[in-house]
Parts: sequence; structure tokens; C-alpha cells
Amino acid sequence: MAVFNEPSKWQTSLVNSGDANTIPQNTPAGTGEASFEDGFPQITQVPIGAGGIAPDRKDFNGLFKVLGDSIFYMQNGGLWSYNSAFDYAVGRVVLYTDGNLYKCIQANTSADPKDPTDSDYWSKIPVLSDFNEIGFNTGDIKPLTSNNIPSSWLLGNGATVNRSICPKLVQFAYDNDLVRDSTEQASYESDPDNFTGRIYGAGDGSTTIQIPNLRGRSLMGALASTSVGRYVPEQLPNITGQCVMSRGFANQTNNGIGALSIGLIPNNSNLAYGDQGLGLYDTQFNFNASSSNNIYTDNGKVYPASIALNFIIKT
Repeated sequence: MAVFNEPSKWQTSLVNSGDANTIPQNTPAGTGEASFEDGFPQITQVPIGAGGIAPDRKDFNGLFKVLGDSIFYMQNGGLWSYNSAFDYAVGRVVLYTDGNLYKCIQANTSADPKDPTDSDYWSKIPVLSDFNEIGFNTGDIKPLTSNNIPSSWLLGNGATVNRSICPKLVQFAYDNDLVRDSTEQASYESDPDNFTGRIYGAGDGSTTIQIPNLRGRSLMGALASTSVGRYVPEQLPNITGQCVMSRGFANQTNNGIGALSIGLIPNNSNLAYGDQGLGLYDTQFNFNASSSNNIYTDNGKVYPASIALNFIIKT
């Protein structure tokens, strides 16, 4: 078996600085120009004395340059860009406008071109960063300890985005019944904190979609299949208690414990227990949870011990 050594790489392409004609697709009638489809026409083989046309040196240079540019491009690692006017067979690899390489997995032709974003016909050749995405599917949510949102992910901030940047995510949202109807959208906009419906908004219904707003929210296991992909508002168990109110005097001991306390309100309208000089008071029971524990605040939100992260959504 013959062993072939790699030839020396060219320093420049052929005819890099020479004068050369631009080679046309077809030879114009009645000329001796070389072309891609016709090469040198037959008239260039006819003796000049018999009406022939001599081949043009610049045509030779032009042909060498076309071939040389292609070879030099490939020697330097060049990859051909996708062209919808070409026919692609299984196994062909192209460079797309998004900067990624794609391999053809199902033949497609210029009569019905399928660009590399069509996963039925093309498969993206993974790069190193793609290996960080193994195990994630469209619509998945993950936490991120950074403000730098990676490609193919969107920040879950409730923004309205163009559907063209996340067509798979749009399809996922509709396929899984996660998009609010107009009635739900009105309810969401009027009181988003207490809204219990679906997490995606329809946007304008055609060109945009509203992604979930995960700011200030925690993720929890669904209590039922019907609650998957729905917002859950804040809730706390009810706090109940009992107290006995009695009429007493100003020197009554305050025996309140924790969130309960006793306040005394002057009330001399009823002197059944003595004259006005005794300082008759009504007893008032007060409740303030923060008196019991400083985890209770007046900000109206419930926060467990947490770490603040960005939640991002796979497109």
C-alpha cells in the first residue's frame, strides 16, 4: 500500500498577484472565453487562419485562480458555508451563519432547502460548551450563580421576547399547555403575586411570547400533575389563639408571653367596681409575631433561608 506524505502547504493561492479573467458560468456565443460549464469552447481549437480564436492567457490564469483559491482555502482549514441553492447529501458538513457546524442527516435539495436549524435534516456538531448542556432539554430550568446568561438559555425574568429566537421553547410551552389565555393574562397582570395560573404569556399571539418570571420565587415539587407549570402564591398556615378579657385596674400585672401582650385603656364610664378615683381600665390583648421572633417582618413576603440565584430556561 502506497504511503502518501502531506504535500507542502502553499504560501499563497495560485495567481495571487497575476492578471486573470473572471470565469463566467457559460461561454458567451461566438467567443473563445473559457467558462465553468463549457471550459474552452471548440472554436479555440480551430486554426486562427480558419477563423478560430486563440485561448486567452488570462482565462488560463482565471481557471488556475479559481482552483487555487479553493485548494488554498481548504489547506488553511476553511469550511464551506451553507448555501440554500446547493443539494446536500447525508454526511455533508457545512458552516452556518450562527457560527456552528452542522452535519446533514437527511438529504435535501435546492428545490426544497432545509437550513441547518431544521433538526430533522441537520445535526449540530457539538463544541466544548455543548457538553455542559448534556441532560437538559427545551423548557428545563436550572439555577445559575452568575449574571452571564449562556447561549441557548433565557433569564426567567418575565420578559416578552421574539418567538424567532426560541421557536423550540414556544412549541414546548404550547405542547405542554403552559401558555395563558386572555382571561388568565388579565388576572396575572392585575395581581401577579397571587396569580395561580400558567407560567407563560402568549405575548402578541404571533411574533412574541412572555417567558416565566422566576424572580423572587422558589421551586417546589408539584402536589398534583395539574399544578405542574403553574404559579403558586405565597401561603402561611393560619395562626389562632384565645384570650380572656376582663376589666381591671391600672396596677394589673402584664402577663403577656411571646406574640401576646396586654394593654390597658382608661375607661371610667362604668363605676360598678368603685368610684372614679380607682382608675378603672379596659384590658386589651395585642398580637405582634415579631415580638416572638425576628424572622417576622413587615415586608409582606415569605422567604426561607436562601441563596439568591438566577433561574434560566433552556430554549
